Parts: sequence; C-alpha cells; structure tokens
Amino acid sequence: MAEALVVCAGAVLDIDDEQQLLQHYCDQLTELVPSLRLAWIWFGDPDTRMIVPQVRAGAARAYAEHLCIPRTRLTERGPAYRALQGQRSEPYRISATSLFGPWREMARQHAMQEVLVLPLQSSVDAQRGVLALYADVPGYFERIGLPLFEAMAGLFSSALSRAARHKALENAVMVDALTGLKNRHAVPVLQRQLLRADDDAAPAALLLLDIDHFKSINDVHGHAVGDQVLGAIGQTLRLHVRSGDLVLRWGGEEFLLGLPGASADAAWAVAESLRQQVAAVRHVQADGQLFNVTVSIGVASLLPAESLDQAVQRADGALYAAKRGGRNRSVLA
Repeated sequence: MAEALVVCAGAVLDIDDEQQLLQHYCDQLTELVPSLRLAWIWFGDPDTRMIVPQVRAGAARAYAEHLCIPRTRLTERGPAYRALQGQRSEPYRISATSLFGPWREMARQHAMQEVLVLPLQSSVDAQRGVLALYADVPGYFERIGLPLFEAMAGLFSSALSRAARHKALENAVMVDALTGLKNRHAVPVLQRQLLRADDDAAPAALLLLDIDHFKSINDVHGHAVGDQVLGAIGQTLRLHVRSGDLVLRWGGEEFLLGLPGASADAAWAVAESLRQQVAAVRHVQADGQLFNVTVSIGVASLLPAESLDQAVQRADGALYAAKRGGRNRSVLA
C-alpha cells in the first residue's frame, strides 16, 4: 500500500487531466495492492441524484461499468451518499444476502467480501467525490490499516483540487469580463463541438452577430451606455440560445455562436429568433430615455472537412451582406 502511495504521488507531476490522473491512480492501486479487486471513483455536485462511476480499475471493473446508484431513502443511508456529505464510514461486509442488490452481485459473481467507501473533497470549490474500494478478503482494510487508505483518498482529493484550480485559471483566461461570455481563447472548445470530418457527420453551423451602428451608440450615449448594451445583448444571447450552443464575444461589438447539430435552415431560424429577441430589449440612455438596438447576423453551415476559420470567413461574408442589405437582418452564406 505504501508503494502504491509513492507511485501515485509521482504521477501528479506528469499527468494534467484530472480524470486521466485519477484513472492512473486507480490502475496503480489495484495493481500494487494485493486482494484489492476493484476501485471506482465518482466526483461532481454533492446534490447529484445519480452516482455512476467515472473511473474504474481492477479485475472486477466490469461490475462498475454497469453500476448506477440512484439517490433513494435506502441508498442515502449507504456509504456512497454518506461519503458525498463528507462522512467517513467503516468497511462494510459484502455477502450474497446483502440488502443492496449490487453488493449481492459482487459477492456472487466476483467473490468480494468487503467494501470501503471514502469521501473526496476539493479544497478549491464545492466539488466532492466518492472513492470505493473492494477486497476479496474479509477484514482486509483494517488489517492493512485504514489510515493508509485515507491517505490515498487525500491524494485523490488533491487531484480534484488541482483540477479545480486549473479550471478556475482556464475560465479566467476564457471568459470576457464585460459580458460573462467565453472569448476567443475558447475557440478550441468551439472547434471540438463543430468540426465535421465527412458528409456523414452531424451538421453544425455558425452565427456571426454584429451590433448595428454601435459606434454611434458610444458617440451619442457614451461608452458606459455602450458597455451596458454589450452586457445586455450578451445576456440575451445566453438566455435564448439552444441548450448545448456556445456563445463567444468575438471582439468589439461582434459575437460568435456555435450551433452543433443545426442544419442551415435551423441555424437561420435560430438567428432570426435571436435577432428579434435583441431588438425587443429596451436600453436606458444617460438621461433616462429608452432606446432599442438591432443586430445583423451572418449564418454559415459548416461544410465537411472545413476549418473553423473558413466557416467564420463565410459567416463574415454573409454578415457583410446583411449590413449592405439594410442591417437588422440575417443572411445565410
């Protein structure tokens, strides 16, 4: 067990992705610790209604691949949901007559005799987790020493904390301070969601949106009002896009929207809906008077094997056509 701790600790320096790191930890743990037949981990919101292992390792990992623990009155008293509340539990004996169905399966099919469930907790955010360890020898965890397994859980918790810090730094770089939207640094995320390898890939589309006469808004009403307009439009877009769509502040008064799974017709319909939503918002100028703002939108359906830059250029061409056509309209490339 001590050897497993040392080996796992060394991996912190080499592996950046938290799930990959936790997978490595579990692999090493089940390989180096005798009689430990399965280790699985779940981590996320402690109020989750369902625990489904995200990381699985060991000779009995097939069991965890189909494990699903819904939050019920019975399971809330069990070790997994108690661990999510930060409660430490003693090892549980597993038998073919256990009240919990999955444990009966473990005893019958995998000869498991004991389970130890330990809480994981990030020190950076509210994320919590569960580390479940299964042994095929009764009394195994106490014989090895519970403090060693708790030290391992502490190492796993450190991995979650490091991932949370990394995510916070990433968000600080990727989020536009004025609108709260992602910025150009989030382009790799957009690429992963949208790019189509071939004709059989799911459709995807881009919307490039530009605020009409934004320079005049700044000149007439002042930059403070211009900033309020940008923030309000950013909020409108965020509230009215489809679930799974990504909204970026592209720069200045431009916004870029990625629509995975959207055909050309669906993307144009989304563009028209957003254009009307933006036009309906009333903004307040410095003297208290209200005014409306409109946007022009270029729509481009991604072509197979087309780069994101190429699609953005076509959306920009459609946006220019919308401006030339009188503004406050959507044009499909």
